[in-house]
Amino acid sequence: MNARLATLAAVVLAACTHAAPVHAAPDAGAWTPKKIPEVLVGAGPNGCANYLQDARPVMGTWAELQLCASGPRELKADADAAFAELQRVENLLSTWKATSEISAVNREAGKQPVHVSPDTFEVLQKAREFSARSDGLFDITFASLQLWHFDEDLKAQVPTQEQVKQRLALVGWQHVVLDAAKQTAFIDRAGTRIDLGGIGKGFAVDKAVAVLRTRGLHDFVVKAGGDLYCSGKHGERPWKVGVRDPRDDEGGFFAVMPVQDAAFSTSGDYERFFVLGGKRYHHIIDPRTGYPATASRSATVLARDATEAEGLTKPAFILGPEAGAAWVQKLGAEAIIVGADNRLVTTPGLEGKLEILHPPTAGDGP
Repeated sequence: MNARLATLAAVVLAACTHAAPVHAAPDAGAWTPKKIPEVLVGAGPNGCANYLQDARPVMGTWAELQLCASGPRELKADADAAFAELQRVENLLSTWKATSEISAVNREAGKQPVHVSPDTFEVLQKAREFSARSDGLFDITFASLQLWHFDEDLKAQVPTQEQVKQRLALVGWQHVVLDAAKQTAFIDRAGTRIDLGGIGKGFAVDKAVAVLRTRGLHDFVVKAGGDLYCSGKHGERPWKVGVRDPRDDEGGFFAVMPVQDAAFSTSGDYERFFVLGGKRYHHIIDPRTGYPATASRSATVLARDATEAEGLTKPAFILGPEAGAAWVQKLGAEAIIVGADNRLVTTPGLEGKLEILHPPTAGDGP
């Protein structure tokens, strides 16, 4: 790890090395406490009279908590409550769970509406809002493609243009019909499917944040994959978050910044990908083409909550540095985007806050 970064107190990992979608399952057997990112371990108490750090598998990734209290408190009970909330949301949204409400909605596509819980209805509403605001660059019906395999142990394959064309006809967020009065969700076209991998983890983080605040905790970090929320401070200092260097194989950062009472989300082409014929194919699909987006290496968004931050990162990534940053800024958030040519573009609101440790690594190959 960069020696300068190692000296910084309370650095929180903003983008993990593998941010899987809601439906994927992590290899729990391969995990040990030593595999918690050392930047989390490095946070330490730093003025917290009572401090707890914990990480557990959930939502196809590792959810991580840092809890800080000024006096005696049973922080393990707080952590248990937060992790239980993350698991509850996963049970509602996971497409890998046949009993989830999203799986039920997919099964009834083209047949009939499905009554869903308030939380599932809320996240679907938010997904439609992000779709409209991004002119469809954010689209939870991308799952209809079912052609790209980044989470399974399959031989890397690039689908043909004809295959993509046929499947792309099934993609369209307007086919997700919500009835607020009846609290139902309906996919009005058979063959269209939804997956909340682009917003579900952020939504779950926000729900866990609400649980911790209800329990009276003010200073903490909740992180799931590349999505996190920093509440309050640790001691007298704000939490500090690192921005992953897209071409640093060791997972280091090229920038850091303090984050307080805000969310931070990163999406990158290094998270889930394969290289074939000298070209990188990654999981961030452009709904307009059906192929991986090509304008960026990573996009990071700072926003008021984790749902919004995650919902803005994918369109920003697809749009690319200048257009993506301008779009995010227009919506009242901040962005850090590394282009496909390794060009770094940030929104003006980050001036004086974002500390660039070094330029993003150029990297060899795709």
